[in-house]
Amino acid sequence: MGVSKRALAALALPGARTRGYYGRKYAHVSAKSVYVRILCPAMLLWLGQAAGVAKAKIAEAHRSALAAKPNVSSQSAAIRKVVPWELIETSFNKTRRLAA
Repeated sequence: MGVSKRALAALALPGARTRGYYGRKYAHVSAKSVYVRILCPAMLLWLGQAAGVAKAKIAEAHRSALAAKPNVSSQSAAIRKVVPWELIETSFNKTRRLAA
């Protein structure tokens, strides 16, 4: 599954450090700070899967979101509680090393 250039730019990943189409004022925003602001449960789960987080952990995060209040803020917070940024980063780095 591919990721759009706009999504990469929004996540401040390497190769996407431009100000972008919308002229963002702060191109130096870290991926972590973007991750903690995402209010889309599906995107958070996808990011975890794409980073290489264990399927069991993703399933746990999904169940946690379903058990949360029925709003994106609570559901996203529930996912981040199970899959914090540090796990995303560690899993991504491990997956990246294996691919090299």
